[in-house]
Amino acid sequence: MRRRLAFLSTLIALALVLVLPATTMAASYTYQVKKNTCTASGGDYGWGHLYFKVKLTEWGNTGANKFTFTAKAQHKNLGGNRWYTDWNYGTDTYTFPNNGATYYYVKWYSYDPGDLAWHRIKVTMKVWHNGTLLAKKTIYGKTC
Repeated sequence: MRRRLAFLSTLIALALVLVLPATTMAASYTYQVKKNTCTASGGDYGWGHLYFKVKLTEWGNTGANKFTFTAKAQHKNLGGNRWYTDWNYGTDTYTFPNNGATYYYVKWYSYDPGDLAWHRIKVTMKVWHNGTLLAKKTIYGKTC
């Protein structure tokens, strides 16, 4: 009977892991895509426009005191299979005190491609305590 209960509880835990939202980085950090648009026409050069807005939240119980966001606009040739960097946005840093309060940072990226290819925006978010990396998540905007 104990083995059955252990097996059943393992199955339930596995099912919960599969059902929980993908926006959870860890128990105390979450990210949310606030806006994610990609059009294949228009923009400054006539080849489209990408817009990607992300919110990262730390819920105050992790010891974190810094977020970093690194982003790139990427392209892949039509029929190609490799992504190349068109534009590097650099790294944005948001620091805050480690005082048990909740902190968040919202960052947006916009890109107007200058060629006919597939394009997307790649964002890597990191949560830090001083120099120690606590969590890392890379997400991608829509491809068009």
